[in-house]
Amino acid sequence: MFLRPKVLFPTVIMVLLGLGFSWPAYSRQLVMTFDQSDTLPPPPHPGYRAPTDPNTLFYIQRSTNANIIVYAANLTRQGQFDPRNPIDIFWRVFDEDGRRHGINLIEQLLAYGLTIRPVKGVPNSFDVNVVSFPEMKCRVEFDEAGAPECVVQINGRCARLVSAYVELDQSGIIPRPLFLDIYGIDKSNGRVLHEHIEAATS
Repeated sequence: MFLRPKVLFPTVIMVLLGLGFSWPAYSRQLVMTFDQSDTLPPPPHPGYRAPTDPNTLFYIQRSTNANIIVYAANLTRQGQFDPRNPIDIFWRVFDEDGRRHGINLIEQLLAYGLTIRPVKGVPNSFDVNVVSFPEMKCRVEFDEAGAPECVVQINGRCARLVSAYVELDQSGIIPRPLFLDIYGIDKSNGRVLHEHIEAATS
């Protein structure tokens, strides 16, 4: 297991918490730990589940409820990324009937939306980051088998991003993030990579 400190910028964690909830706006030290395993972990809480939407790239879970944010590739009839809107973003309301529900404008601009930039000279390839988590750089493209994927770096390893989960302390007036877990599949050997992020204790 590896430890690495990192400075948290003002809005880094907002995307994973819901609007308005983040670690304090001033810079703060985070500690990251890394491990790997052969299988993805079970759902973090009873009733939580992964999406089954076609072309899902990754999803975000939170401890507040079972509802998740899904990021899915938006493909044309020819099977290419739609250049006008290559990624769909929506809720799956698993706390109720599992219906699909779009994100609103505030969520898109301040929390769950994406900055998407086509990669010059590489068709169907996009550099992507969540607007409130710019430190995590993503590349959305097709894999060797022709399936859409989101690729990130986890502890220096190239991984297909699967999911992120944030645990919140709701004992106070404003929920406070306790930790963030990111999961991906190592592109070289298929093992599960896990990055755990939490605030450093003073």
